[in-house]
Amino acid sequence: MKFNLKAVYRQLGVFIKGLFRNCFKKSFCKRIISKGNFYDFPIYIISYNQLDYLKNTISWLRSYGYKNITVIDNHSNYEPLLSYYSNCGCKVIKMKKNYGHKVFYRHPKFWFVRNFKFYCLTDPDLMPVPECPSDFIELFLTIMNDYSEMSKIGFSLKIDDIPDEYDKKDEVISWESQYYAHEVEAGGV
Repeated sequence: MKFNLKAVYRQLGVFIKGLFRNCFKKSFCKRIISKGNFYDFPIYIISYNQLDYLKNTISWLRSYGYKNITVIDNHSNYEPLLSYYSNCGCKVIKMKKNYGHKVFYRHPKFWFVRNFKFYCLTDPDLMPVPECPSDFIELFLTIMNDYSEMSKIGFSLKIDDIPDEYDKKDEVISWESQYYAHEVEAGGV
C-alpha cells in the first residue's frame, strides 16, 4: 500500500494546528472570563474613507467601556479621516493598499490573531440596536466557552424593520435568515 507522505503530513499539520488553536483559544477564553477583563478585549474595525460611521462606532464602544480598539485603515485618502486618526485614541494600522473588506483574513499581518486569539471584528457602518447589552463580549465569550465547537459568533442584522420600498428587501431577508435558523441560547444567540 502506498501513501502520499506529503498529503499525510499536511493533514496531520492541519489537525494539530486545529487542535492547538482550539485548546489555546479555549484556555484564553477561560482566562478572560475568570478575570472579567471584557472591556480590554481586542476589537478591530475595518475602515476605508468612512469618518462619520467610524466616529459613531468608536464612540458607541467607548460609551460601553471598551478600550482595546484598533482601526485597520484600508489605505484611505479622505483627509478629515486621516486627521481624525491622530486624536481618535485608538491604535490605527494603516495598510499600504486597499485589501477590501477581507483585509483581516487576507493580510499576513493578522495571521497570528486570526489563528490563535479571540477577537471582535466589525465594520464601522454596523451599529448595534439600543437593546444591545453593554457586556456583549462577555456574553459571546461565555457562549464560545460553553460550545467549544463554535468558531465564530456575532450579531445578526436586524431584518424586521426593512422598508417595503427597498428593492433588495427579499434578498437581504433571505440571506440574513440563515443566521436566525439555529438559536443556540435563549435570547436570539
